[in-house]
Amino acid sequence: MSGLEWNEKKCNVVHVRKGIEVNATRFKAGQLKVDCIKDGTHYKFLGAPERLLQNEKLTLSNTANVCLQMLYAIWSSPLSDGNGLIVSNQFALPELCYLMKSLHWNVTDLRNIDKQVLRTRRKEPA
Repeated sequence: MSGLEWNEKKCNVVHVRKGIEVNATRFKAGQLKVDCIKDGTHYKFLGAPERLLQNEKLTLSNTANVCLQMLYAIWSSPLSDGNGLIVSNQFALPELCYLMKSLHWNVTDLRNIDKQVLRTRRKEPA
């Protein structure tokens, strides 16, 4: 078989009418049956948790945690400071920069993340 194949285990749908989620059991297209997203859950699109709208607080905390974990791994490795800076700028910080363009984040939250990044850079425990 060639072409696009849907993985029923990884697919979910949300039924929306006039900006409001409508409860439905599943989506059927031929033999394909896709379940609806359950209440209280979300799906990830490019790493950002979404539902009908993006949950910006959850997105910020998840992205910050991923970024800080990467930075901790980079700065606890035996890389020189120059190489650690290059690796940080190319791999860890783009996680945050990608979502900066699409979400509206509170300045105090961004300052807290900045403090955590600087603490990681100085190799202090979090």
